[in-house]
Amino acid sequence: TDTFFDAPPASHIGNIRPHVISLLFRSLVSHPIQAVSAAHAALRDVITLGVVKQPTDNSMPPDSSSNTPSRRGLTHRLPKEILQTCIRPVLLNLRDYTKLTIPLLRGLSRLLS
Repeated sequence: TDTFFDAPPASHIGNIRPHVISLLFRSLVSHPIQAVSAAHAALRDVITLGVVKQPTDNSMPPDSSSNTPSRRGLTHRLPKEILQTCIRPVLLNLRDYTKLTIPLLRGLSRLLS
């Protein structure tokens, strides 16, 4: 898992990482249900494994910048920009009510749970 999260963007793994995460988001609204369940479990793992607990440093102020550990001592190894870019195609379907489907709403419900 460290290789997936810590690979530089120019490497093979770093280059494919956004595509894998984007595929998982898109799979939340696909068929069959087994693919949706697998994508949900994989996304949960990606998000869970992407957060690591860092040892706290008492010399740092609690409201330091976002590139440093938060108040709880957690660091997100998956950049926010990658998550935003990967979920964007799914969220664009919410923009137009005619594109709303039951699978899309179920996928978003799973994502939020």
